[in-house]
Amino acid sequence: NSTTLIFYYKKTNRYSYNALIAALENFDLRDIDIFIPSTEKELLNILKALEHDYSKIVLIISFFTTQIFEIINLIKRIKTLRFSNLKLLAGGPHPTGEPYKSLKMGFDYILTGEGEITFSETIKKILKDEISSSIINGEKVKKR
Repeated sequence: NSTTLIFYYKKTNRYSYNALIAALENFDLRDIDIFIPSTEKELLNILKALEHDYSKIVLIISFFTTQIFEIINLIKRIKTLRFSNLKLLAGGPHPTGEPYKSLKMGFDYILTGEGEITFSETIKKILKDEISSSIINGEKVKKR
């Protein structure tokens, strides 16, 4: 397989990931491997092991503002590995509220709003190198 998706599955963000993974239900996954590490050590080990096995690796991270320092440090560690085939996609409450600051943290793409609605289309565009913006606006929740 030439492509892999990696969901950094932290317990505090499990509901976000469950919705995103479910959003891939109608996505053609035959040529895509999916990994779901739950610790930083496991994530870094998977990244190092997969570097030469895939032409494109997309790491998906959803996070809250309370996790900002943990995520900043994680991105710094990942960036020191200097993968040319790795794309970082962030979503969740913090990236939605601070998309430009999240880009400055080192992410390649930010998915704002309700990502599960636009997630699979965003992944398709990233994999085909057809994405035109670093900030992708997901659906907004409408108030009644």
